[in-house]
Amino acid sequence: MWIESHQELGRHPKTRKAARLLGISRVTMVGHLHFLWWWSLDFAQDGILAPFDDDELAEAAEWEGDPAPFVAALVQAGFIEEPRDLHDWHDYAGKLLEQRKANAEKQKRWRERNKTDTSPPPNDDVTVTSPLRNGATVPNRTVPNRTPPNLTKKDASHEAIAATGAPPPAARQAPAVVVNPLWDALVSGIGIVPQTGDERSRYGKAVKNLKAIDATPDEVLAHCANYRATWPDIDLTPESLVKHWSRMAQPPARSPTALNGQRSNAEVKEERMFSNVLAWTPPERSAR
Repeated sequence: MWIESHQELGRHPKTRKAARLLGISRVTMVGHLHFLWWWSLDFAQDGILAPFDDDELAEAAEWEGDPAPFVAALVQAGFIEEPRDLHDWHDYAGKLLEQRKANAEKQKRWRERNKTDTSPPPNDDVTVTSPLRNGATVPNRTVPNRTPPNLTKKDASHEAIAATGAPPPAARQAPAVVVNPLWDALVSGIGIVPQTGDERSRYGKAVKNLKAIDATPDEVLAHCANYRATWPDIDLTPESLVKHWSRMAQPPARSPTALNGQRSNAEVKEERMFSNVLAWTPPERSAR
Protein backbone atom coordinates (compact mmCIF):
# COMPACT_ATOMS: atom_id res chain seq x y z
CA MET A 1 0.00 0.00 0.00
CA TRP A 2 1.30 3.47 -0.87
CA ILE A 3 0.37 7.14 -0.53
CA GLU A 4 1.23 10.10 -2.74
CA SER A 5 4.23 12.08 -1.49
CA HIS A 6 5.44 15.24 -3.23
CA GLN A 7 9.12 16.06 -3.63
CA GLU A 8 8.69 19.62 -2.26
CA LEU A 9 7.47 18.36 1.13
CA GLY A 10 10.96 18.59 2.68
CA ARG A 11 11.31 22.26 1.63
CA HIS A 12 7.68 23.29 2.16
CA PRO A 13 7.10 26.25 4.56
CA LYS A 14 4.68 24.14 6.62
CA THR A 15 7.35 21.48 7.12
CA ARG A 16 9.91 24.11 8.09
CA LYS A 17 7.49 25.69 10.57
CA ALA A 18 6.54 22.39 12.22
CA ALA A 19 10.21 21.36 12.50
CA ARG A 20 11.11 24.75 13.98
CA LEU A 21 8.30 24.56 16.56
CA LEU A 22 9.39 21.10 17.66
CA GLY A 23 13.13 21.79 17.53
CA ILE A 24 13.89 18.94 15.10
CA SER A 25 15.33 18.65 11.60
CA ARG A 26 13.16 18.78 8.48
CA VAL A 27 14.27 15.23 7.64
CA THR A 28 12.92 13.97 10.96
CA MET A 29 9.73 16.00 10.50
CA VAL A 30 9.09 14.40 7.10
CA GLY A 31 9.49 10.97 8.67
CA HIS A 32 6.95 11.70 11.44
CA LEU A 33 4.46 13.01 8.88
CA HIS A 34 4.71 9.89 6.74
CA PHE A 35 4.26 7.59 9.72
CA LEU A 36 1.11 9.53 10.64
CA TRP A 37 -0.23 9.35 7.07
CA TRP A 38 0.52 5.63 6.73
CA TRP A 39 -1.29 4.97 10.01
CA SER A 40 -4.27 7.03 8.82
CA LEU A 41 -4.63 4.85 5.72
CA ASP A 42 -5.56 1.96 8.02
CA PHE A 43 -7.23 3.58 11.03
CA ALA A 44 -8.52 7.00 9.88
CA GLN A 45 -9.28 6.48 6.21
CA ASP A 46 -11.60 9.50 6.06
CA GLY A 47 -8.85 11.78 7.42
CA ILE A 48 -10.88 12.64 10.54
CA LEU A 49 -8.68 12.54 13.66
CA ALA A 50 -11.26 13.74 16.20
CA PRO A 51 -11.83 10.24 17.67
CA PHE A 52 -8.13 9.97 18.61
CA ASP A 53 -6.37 11.79 21.45
CA ASP A 54 -2.91 13.38 21.38
CA ASP A 55 -1.21 10.27 22.79
CA GLU A 56 -2.61 8.08 20.01
CA LEU A 57 -1.62 10.50 17.24
CA ALA A 58 1.89 10.94 18.66
CA GLU A 59 2.28 7.17 18.90
CA ALA A 60 1.03 6.76 15.32
CA ALA A 61 3.65 9.25 14.12
CA GLU A 62 6.40 7.57 16.20
CA TRP A 63 6.87 10.78 18.22
CA GLU A 64 8.53 9.88 21.54
CA GLY A 65 8.29 13.28 23.19
CA ASP A 66 5.35 15.07 24.82
CA PRO A 67 2.27 14.38 22.63
CA ALA A 68 0.51 17.72 23.21
CA PRO A 69 3.22 20.01 21.71
CA PHE A 70 3.63 17.62 18.75
CA VAL A 71 -0.06 17.76 17.81
CA ALA A 72 -0.15 21.51 18.48
CA ALA A 73 2.77 22.02 16.07
CA LEU A 74 0.95 20.08 13.34
CA VAL A 75 -2.11 22.29 13.87
CA GLN A 76 -0.11 25.54 13.82
CA ALA A 77 1.79 24.49 10.70
CA GLY A 78 -1.43 23.53 8.90
CA PHE A 79 -1.00 19.76 8.59
CA ILE A 80 -4.07 19.29 10.82
CA GLU A 81 -7.09 21.55 10.33
CA GLU A 82 -10.07 22.27 12.53
CA PRO A 83 -12.05 20.35 13.57
CA ARG A 84 -9.00 18.01 13.78
CA ASP A 85 -8.88 16.77 10.16
CA LEU A 86 -5.85 15.97 8.02
CA HIS A 87 -5.20 18.80 5.54
CA ASP A 88 -6.37 17.99 1.96
CA TRP A 89 -6.53 14.30 2.85
CA HIS A 90 -8.98 13.40 0.11
CA ASP A 91 -6.80 15.00 -2.56
CA TYR A 92 -3.81 12.85 -1.60
CA ALA A 93 -5.39 9.61 -0.37
CA GLY A 94 -8.83 9.79 -1.95
CA LYS A 95 -7.81 8.11 -5.22
CA LEU A 96 -6.08 5.33 -3.32
CA LEU A 97 -9.09 4.69 -1.08
CA GLU A 98 -11.46 4.75 -4.05
CA GLN A 99 -9.25 2.22 -5.86
CA ARG A 100 -9.17 0.04 -2.74
CA LYS A 101 -12.98 0.12 -2.57
CA ALA A 102 -13.30 -0.68 -6.27
CA ASN A 103 -10.92 -3.65 -5.88
CA ALA A 104 -12.98 -4.95 -2.95
CA GLU A 105 -16.17 -4.76 -5.01
CA LYS A 106 -14.45 -6.52 -7.89
CA GLN A 107 -13.31 -9.33 -5.60
CA LYS A 108 -16.82 -9.63 -4.18
CA ARG A 109 -18.35 -9.98 -7.64
CA TRP A 110 -15.75 -12.59 -8.57
CA ARG A 111 -16.53 -14.65 -5.47
CA GLU A 112 -20.25 -14.45 -6.21
CA ARG A 113 -19.71 -15.77 -9.73
CA ASN A 114 -17.42 -18.59 -8.65
CA LYS A 115 -18.95 -19.78 -5.41
CA THR A 116 -20.01 -23.45 -5.47
CA ASP A 117 -23.57 -24.67 -5.10
CA THR A 118 -23.83 -26.49 -1.75
CA SER A 119 -27.59 -27.18 -1.93
CA PRO A 120 -28.70 -30.86 -1.54
CA PRO A 121 -29.56 -32.87 -4.69
CA PRO A 122 -33.23 -32.68 -5.73
CA ASN A 123 -33.61 -36.49 -5.83
CA ASP A 124 -34.30 -37.70 -2.26
CA ASP A 125 -33.76 -41.32 -3.35
CA VAL A 126 -30.08 -40.71 -4.11
CA THR A 127 -27.53 -41.05 -1.28
CA VAL A 128 -24.10 -39.56 -1.91
CA THR A 129 -21.51 -41.08 0.42
CA SER A 130 -18.40 -39.51 -1.09
CA PRO A 131 -18.14 -37.08 -4.01
CA LEU A 132 -14.67 -38.40 -4.88
CA ARG A 133 -14.93 -42.19 -4.66
CA ASN A 134 -18.51 -43.42 -4.86
CA GLY A 135 -21.27 -42.58 -7.23
CA ALA A 136 -24.94 -42.29 -6.35
CA THR A 137 -26.54 -45.36 -4.77
CA VAL A 138 -30.17 -46.03 -5.67
CA PRO A 139 -32.06 -48.55 -3.47
CA ASN A 140 -33.58 -51.57 -5.25
CA ARG A 141 -37.28 -51.05 -4.69
CA THR A 142 -38.14 -54.47 -6.22
CA VAL A 143 -36.62 -56.32 -3.23
CA PRO A 144 -38.31 -55.84 0.16
CA ASN A 145 -36.24 -55.07 3.23
CA ARG A 146 -36.21 -58.31 5.25
CA THR A 147 -33.95 -57.03 8.08
CA PRO A 148 -35.98 -57.36 11.31
CA PRO A 149 -36.07 -54.33 13.61
CA ASN A 150 -33.95 -54.37 16.78
CA LEU A 151 -36.64 -54.57 19.45
CA THR A 152 -34.17 -54.91 22.36
CA LYS A 153 -32.50 -51.53 21.83
CA LYS A 154 -34.36 -48.56 23.25
CA ASP A 155 -34.46 -45.41 21.23
CA ALA A 156 -34.50 -42.49 23.64
CA SER A 157 -35.41 -39.99 20.96
CA HIS A 158 -38.46 -41.96 19.85
CA GLU A 159 -39.57 -42.41 23.46
CA ALA A 160 -39.28 -38.68 23.98
CA ILE A 161 -41.32 -37.98 20.89
CA ALA A 162 -43.99 -40.46 22.01
CA ALA A 163 -44.18 -38.92 25.48
CA THR A 164 -44.14 -35.21 24.62
CA GLY A 165 -45.09 -35.13 20.97
CA ALA A 166 -41.90 -33.22 20.14
CA PRO A 167 -38.27 -34.29 19.65
CA PRO A 168 -35.88 -33.59 22.56
CA PRO A 169 -33.76 -30.43 22.25
CA ALA A 170 -30.29 -30.91 20.85
CA ALA A 171 -27.47 -30.73 23.37
CA ARG A 172 -25.51 -27.53 23.14
CA GLN A 173 -21.87 -27.28 23.93
CA ALA A 174 -21.03 -24.44 26.27
CA PRO A 175 -18.72 -21.86 24.66
CA ALA A 176 -15.19 -21.74 25.95
CA VAL A 177 -14.43 -19.00 28.46
CA VAL A 178 -11.48 -16.86 27.39
CA VAL A 179 -9.36 -15.80 30.38
CA ASN A 180 -6.80 -13.00 30.13
CA PRO A 181 -5.35 -12.16 33.59
CA LEU A 182 -3.38 -9.16 32.27
CA TRP A 183 -6.54 -7.66 30.76
CA ASP A 184 -8.47 -8.19 34.02
CA ALA A 185 -5.67 -6.65 36.08
CA LEU A 186 -5.41 -3.62 33.76
CA VAL A 187 -9.17 -3.02 33.88
CA SER A 188 -9.18 -3.35 37.68
CA GLY A 189 -6.12 -1.13 38.16
CA ILE A 190 -7.44 1.68 35.93
CA GLY A 191 -11.01 1.28 37.19
CA ILE A 192 -12.71 1.68 33.81
CA VAL A 193 -14.23 -1.15 31.78
CA PRO A 194 -13.73 -0.42 28.03
CA GLN A 195 -16.97 -0.46 26.07
CA THR A 196 -16.32 0.84 22.55
CA GLY A 197 -14.09 -0.70 19.93
CA ASP A 198 -11.58 2.15 20.18
CA GLU A 199 -11.34 1.76 23.95
CA ARG A 200 -10.83 -2.00 23.72
CA SER A 201 -8.17 -1.45 21.05
CA ARG A 202 -6.24 0.86 23.41
CA TYR A 203 -6.44 -1.64 26.26
CA GLY A 204 -5.45 -4.49 23.92
CA LYS A 205 -2.38 -2.61 22.72
CA ALA A 206 -1.29 -1.99 26.32
CA VAL A 207 -1.80 -5.67 27.21
CA LYS A 208 0.32 -6.67 24.20
CA ASN A 209 3.17 -4.42 25.37
CA LEU A 210 2.92 -5.75 28.94
CA LYS A 211 2.91 -9.34 27.73
CA ALA A 212 6.06 -8.67 25.68
CA ILE A 213 7.99 -7.81 28.89
CA ASP A 214 6.48 -10.75 30.83
CA ALA A 215 4.57 -8.49 33.20
CA THR A 216 2.34 -10.23 35.75
CA PRO A 217 -1.17 -9.21 36.91
CA ASP A 218 0.22 -8.38 40.37
CA GLU A 219 2.83 -6.10 38.81
CA VAL A 220 0.13 -4.34 36.76
CA LEU A 221 -1.90 -3.65 39.88
CA ALA A 222 1.14 -2.47 41.82
CA HIS A 223 2.26 -0.15 39.00
CA CYS A 224 -1.26 1.30 38.76
CA ALA A 225 -1.21 2.04 42.48
CA ASN A 226 2.26 3.62 42.24
CA TYR A 227 1.08 5.79 39.33
CA ARG A 228 -1.89 7.13 41.29
CA ALA A 229 0.27 7.73 44.34
CA THR A 230 2.85 9.61 42.26
CA TRP A 231 0.35 11.68 40.24
CA PRO A 232 -2.95 11.66 42.15
CA ASP A 233 -4.38 14.49 40.02
CA ILE A 234 -3.57 12.96 36.60
CA ASP A 235 -5.85 10.42 34.93
CA LEU A 236 -4.42 6.93 34.60
CA THR A 237 -4.77 5.50 31.06
CA PRO A 238 -3.40 2.32 29.43
CA GLU A 239 -1.01 4.42 27.34
CA SER A 240 0.33 6.42 30.29
CA LEU A 241 0.87 3.27 32.37
CA VAL A 242 2.92 1.62 29.62
CA LYS A 243 4.81 4.84 28.90
CA HIS A 244 5.92 5.24 32.56
CA TRP A 245 6.12 1.51 33.37
CA SER A 246 9.77 1.46 34.50
CA ARG A 247 9.33 4.58 36.62
CA MET A 248 6.30 3.10 38.37
CA ALA A 249 8.21 0.00 39.56
CA GLN A 250 8.66 1.61 42.99
CA PRO A 251 6.30 3.74 45.12
CA PRO A 252 7.11 7.47 45.31
CA ALA A 253 9.70 8.66 47.82
CA ARG A 254 8.35 9.59 51.24
CA SER A 255 7.99 13.28 52.05
CA PRO A 256 9.95 15.06 54.86
CA THR A 257 6.72 15.29 56.85
CA ALA A 258 6.42 11.52 56.75
CA LEU A 259 10.03 11.10 57.90
CA ASN A 260 9.16 13.06 61.08
CA GLY A 261 6.53 10.51 61.99
CA GLN A 262 3.54 12.09 60.25
CA ARG A 263 1.84 10.74 57.16
CA SER A 264 0.82 13.03 54.32
CA ASN A 265 -2.53 12.86 52.59
CA ALA A 266 -0.89 11.34 49.51
CA GLU A 267 0.65 8.55 51.59
CA VAL A 268 -2.66 7.80 53.27
CA LYS A 269 -4.26 7.57 49.82
CA GLU A 270 -1.39 5.37 48.63
CA GLU A 271 -1.86 3.00 51.58
CA ARG A 272 -5.56 2.65 50.81
CA MET A 273 -4.78 1.90 47.15
CA PHE A 274 -2.34 -0.86 48.07
CA SER A 275 -4.89 -2.32 50.46
CA ASN A 276 -7.40 -2.47 47.63
CA VAL A 277 -4.78 -4.14 45.39
CA LEU A 278 -4.04 -6.84 47.97
CA ALA A 279 -7.75 -7.52 48.48
CA TRP A 280 -8.51 -7.66 44.74
CA THR A 281 -9.49 -10.93 43.12
CA PRO A 282 -9.93 -11.39 39.35
CA PRO A 283 -13.59 -11.09 38.31
CA GLU A 284 -15.33 -14.04 36.73
CA ARG A 285 -15.53 -13.59 32.98
CA SER A 286 -18.88 -14.33 31.45
CA ALA A 287 -19.11 -16.77 28.60
CA ARG A 288 -19.33 -15.12 25.18
